[in-house]
Amino acid sequence: MSIRVKKVKNKAGKQVMYYYAVIWSKTLKKPIYSKSFKTRKEAIIEEARLIKEGEPKTKNILVKEAYNLWFESYKDSYAERTANAHKYNWTHYCSFFADMPIAEVRPRDVVAWRNKMAEQFKPETVNKCFSLLSNIFGFARDTLELIDQSPIDHVARCRVKTEVKGTWTEYQIKSFLNYEKVKESPYYAALMLLCATGMRPGEVCGLTIGDLTDNGTLTLHQGLNAYGHVTEMKTERSHRTIAISTGLQCLLRETIEARRLSLPRPNEHIFLTSSGKPLTPDWLSRIFKGLVQEYNGGNRVLLPEIRLYDLRHSFATNCLEDGQKSKLISEVMGNSVSTMEHHYAHLREHMHEELLEDYLSKIV
Repeated sequence: MSIRVKKVKNKAGKQVMYYYAVIWSKTLKKPIYSKSFKTRKEAIIEEARLIKEGEPKTKNILVKEAYNLWFESYKDSYAERTANAHKYNWTHYCSFFADMPIAEVRPRDVVAWRNKMAEQFKPETVNKCFSLLSNIFGFARDTLELIDQSPIDHVARCRVKTEVKGTWTEYQIKSFLNYEKVKESPYYAALMLLCATGMRPGEVCGLTIGDLTDNGTLTLHQGLNAYGHVTEMKTERSHRTIAISTGLQCLLRETIEARRLSLPRPNEHIFLTSSGKPLTPDWLSRIFKGLVQEYNGGNRVLLPEIRLYDLRHSFATNCLEDGQKSKLISEVMGNSVSTMEHHYAHLREHMHEELLEDYLSKIV
């Protein structure tokens, strides 16, 4: 709390002093000024009144100010890439609302923004921005108590077509892993783990020497993001221990020994680049893409060009088609059963059709 003085010249050119009571707003994280007074005594009385009444509930806060408050409050709860995505989406797609007083935003404004966005961008992009705006307006309603209801709650998102993930069959995976240049790659063990366990790329890159136990299990407790920074696991279920085959155990120990000889500098991560830095998911993705292209350049039967993450989808798809139980697959992959069934509903329908046709052939 304080009294500020401002000196101005009147029309006659004489200097006049005005006094303001100033309080600090914890909500807006900036000073709030009272109206001007001609005497210090009046400003002090106003200051006492403000102290007694407490911080005023202002509804003139702009949407961009609410975004800044929300982001500062929650940025540490997001993965680094997700936080950066929120910043990018706000700057490039959501600034339509930036200078609007948050209490004056109406559902019709959100509809106009959504329709304009839908003309230029994919539904997935629009819906990601929708989620960001929902967080901001929800924060303004529930935490800042600046609005009674969110203008975005009753506006429909863009409809997204269900997309079948790109996958490889077991035969295609085997062909890739047996390709000479893949087997010679220093990242062969990392690719083998992705194909054989359904682990996320970030989980493979985050593995440390201590995660491989003497009894042949892998303990997953951290990941590595695109920036090479250690991260928390995606969900609580992601913290898990999986038992790997003897062949995979030997392959990992050979990888650890080989890099110990070539890179004597200590580093706890199992998979490193040639410069000794931890292998990142993005780097491994580029390696994978290059190997697939080399394979297709030297073979008549081509492999579908899938993403590195699609090796995880391939693992789940092939295990389901082989008749493995969803609960067991989910535990190995660090997913919930509901997540598994949501992502692979199309496969379930295919399996239902085969089951019914097979049963029909037996009774007709």
